[in-house]
Amino acid sequence: MTQPEKLSFEELKNFSIGKLWEDKSDTLKWIERVQHQRNSIHYFYPKNIGTQQEFLNDVEELYKFVCDIEDRLPPIEDFYFEDY
Repeated sequence: MTQPEKLSFEELKNFSIGKLWEDKSDTLKWIERVQHQRNSIHYFYPKNIGTQQEFLNDVEELYKFVCDIEDRLPPIEDFYFEDY
């Protein structure tokens, strides 16, 4: 078993297919597009990283993505913390 902290983003993305999103889903396409544009900052030649509006759309999509992940977690109210 690979420890989570040792996974590359590509391995983590592929591992999540069928668990968090389906292969060829809009979510996976969005993740791959953001991954590609993020990696553009590592290059020393001009590369399209998208428009301001695309960035704002990605922020909105990120919010939806995080909400989707959060919906899969048990409600925090289900946990009791004696120390608090």
